[in-house]
Amino acid sequence: MADNKNRIAEKWNANADAAASQTRWWQVPKYCAYMNLEICGKPLPSVSQGANKRLRELGPFARAVSVGCGRATKEQALLKNGTVQHFDLYDLSDKRLDTARARYKEHGLEGRATFILGDAFENTPRDTYDLVHWASSLHHMMDARAALEWSREVLKPGGVLMMNEFTGPTYWQWGDDMLDCLYRFRAALPAHLRPANPSIRRLTVDQMIARDPSEAADSEAILPALKEFFPDAEIKALGGAIFPHALKGVYPKMKAEDDWVFDMVLTLDAAFRAKGESHNTFALARKR
Repeated sequence: MADNKNRIAEKWNANADAAASQTRWWQVPKYCAYMNLEICGKPLPSVSQGANKRLRELGPFARAVSVGCGRATKEQALLKNGTVQHFDLYDLSDKRLDTARARYKEHGLEGRATFILGDAFENTPRDTYDLVHWASSLHHMMDARAALEWSREVLKPGGVLMMNEFTGPTYWQWGDDMLDCLYRFRAALPAHLRPANPSIRRLTVDQMIARDPSEAADSEAILPALKEFFPDAEIKALGGAIFPHALKGVYPKMKAEDDWVFDMVLTLDAAFRAKGESHNTFALARKR
């Protein structure tokens, strides 16, 4: 376990200041709107807006915790709009915490956050928090069930768990139907957008672990554990089997007149979601 923590810290330290080399799906307003419509009923164009709107309706929260916070930009937004009064922010990467700390100081928020380098699961007292905030970090936990059991324990009675997460195949072991659909879609794109290799590669588990042992390490266990520890949770399937991959490597070629392609991607994604294949999930739950 200690070796895994060190490898994870090294991986995220190495990426702490790296600029994105390509457009990511969460930077595409249409994709964000598609998910936010499910989360809050409004097609808001930024990735965290829907979740933040729902939390603001339930708040304010005096004390919150975020595990694997990275640069803590999502948490910063909740502090700025008054939804959260104080965050305890945990991460294994000292460089990413340094970046977060500098940004919080720049925005006058350093007194409203405690930055903690280490494992949140080791010594947190029970009934401590009003909000447990999981945003794109729970799927990096090595034991999802243990993480959600911890979440219930550290929440005060009546406290809220928010989860906006990847809950798809562990270590990205994509299904054949999904990969076939992606290949056919990418191969059928107009010539000026069509990638030289339309295939989406499925890495082996060993390759995934070598690249980052925490990426989707136990992601398939998240939903069963959520239902076990928070049986009354509100759970919303957000899709994601198709749209994160369909235009990989294609974004830089796209122009305004290619906007219709996004609509086609979302139509396919909605079809997969309708048959039960959704790789992203939003959830809200209270500790009873």
